[in-house]
Amino acid sequence: ETFYRHFTYCILTWGRKPRWLQFFEVFLSINGNPSKRNQDMILRLLLEEKDALIDLSCDYVESEFLCKTDVRYGKKRLDLLLACDHKRKVGSLLKYHYVSVDTLARCCTGKNPA
Repeated sequence: ETFYRHFTYCILTWGRKPRWLQFFEVFLSINGNPSKRNQDMILRLLLEEKDALIDLSCDYVESEFLCKTDVRYGKKRLDLLLACDHKRKVGSLLKYHYVSVDTLARCCTGKNPA
């Protein structure tokens, strides 16, 4: 758990970088089979700091996650698409939004034991 928590700390410390969140995808499915234990642990860690770690809206109007001097400050998802934010090599907010949704979906794949 401390190993996974280190990567949530990286996101909280150095900002929303898609590669930090994509790291979890490797452990959610092993050889094509969902790992329920890892899914539960990673989902719990993400939900502990859900406001800072998970981006479901991609809305950066008056966002606390960007400084006011950032050119992306004050933009919504469509504005970021038009500004080609998804083509940034590092720190794309659109890519982070996509990876957030994809990681949550991967945490829920597999058979439901209930």
